[in-house]
Amino acid sequence: MPSLAYNSLLKVVSSYVDSKKAAEVLARQLTACKLNVDTIASADIQANLLRLSTACSLYISDSSKRDELKSKIAAI
Repeated sequence: MPSLAYNSLLKVVSSYVDSKKAAEVLARQLTACKLNVDTIASADIQANLLRLSTACSLYISDSSKRDELKSKIAAI
């Protein structure tokens, strides 16, 4: 079962990109960071904030929305 932190992350990213695309992007990034959806914690998200926000931002054309996404991810 996905952790609360992962569910929060997915919810935030899904508000900016299609939910299927959000899940795919996060799955790739978590695998690259050797993290698991079941055990990821807020500290893991903070430690990988730049990587996660950059990967998700590739699908957002508006730069202010990209900055907003990064801020919301950082707040998790």
